[in-house]
Amino acid sequence: MPHDPAVSPSASPEAAPSSPSRRRVLLGMASAAPAVGLLGAAALSSHALAADPAPAGTAATAASAELEPATVAAFLKLSQALTAHADISPTTAARIYAALCRQDQGAAVRIATLQGLQQPGQSAATLQQAADAHGLGDLARAIVRAWYTGTVGTGQGAVVVAYAEALMYRTVSDGLIVPTYGNYGPIWWLGEPPPLGVPLIVPAAGKVGA
Repeated sequence: MPHDPAVSPSASPEAAPSSPSRRRVLLGMASAAPAVGLLGAAALSSHALAADPAPAGTAATAASAELEPATVAAFLKLSQALTAHADISPTTAARIYAALCRQDQGAAVRIATLQGLQQPGQSAATLQQAADAHGLGDLARAIVRAWYTGTVGTGQGAVVVAYAEALMYRTVSDGLIVPTYGNYGPIWWLGEPPPLGVPLIVPAAGKVGA
């Protein structure tokens, strides 16, 4: 029977050895694929960041930096009266004020009206009652809620303005720490380490390394 080279095993593509140049091309394509994928993902991420607006919390923080010092001082004084806490942060006050104004265009006017209800020596409960009588009770409670929870607003529109400084943690500070990944509260490593509870042994002279 005559030999047909068309059906010869050596003529099949599977049996034919790959040439060095073909192997180099295939290896180059394989190594280039991840890079192309990363470049594509980076381009999509850049497009998404450019298209999406800045997070509400970031915008509120930026807006708080533009507030007049007198505005922040007045709102801080109002917050001290409503919460009955004198040692609260002006920075957090600015963030709360900016977040409230961002969520409600009429907040600045209503806050100014609420500030006008303050009286010397007035208790937090009395100020809240005055706010309720003038239709500003919800605003007063929103301010107190922001200081205690560190959040302005609810749901998807909520803005975080503080975490460890939230007043709700002060209420239980004698028994609980601010929840974090560590067991000693936020940035615990800045404090002095706790004592070991064992006597310190100092090697005698000439005995070091013995």
